[in-house]
Amino acid sequence: MSREFSANGIEIESDGRVVWVNDPTGCCIGRFSKNGVDVHRTGPEQVELGTQCLDCFHEGNPAEQWDRFVSSMKTHHGVDVSARHRPKFVGGIGS
Repeated sequence: MSREFSANGIEIESDGRVVWVNDPTGCCIGRFSKNGVDVHRTGPEQVELGTQCLDCFHEGNPAEQWDRFVSSMKTHHGVDVSARHRPKFVGGIGS
């Protein structure tokens, strides 16, 4: 298991198969796995706006999905997901 925290309280946790990104309230704002990708609003935004998904998708090859997940987390939340969290099934760096 690998875990890190950003300066703004974002938690990134991975176990070699799944990556979870949690906001400071503990709400999952990002998840990457073999089942697809979910990039969500923060917990307070979900409550306020009543919507969850910002960039959720479940098709594509793993390497392309990983790249899109990393890019989407940066775009929507300013979070840098390092290659050390890249799941083994994606291959390449971090495997």
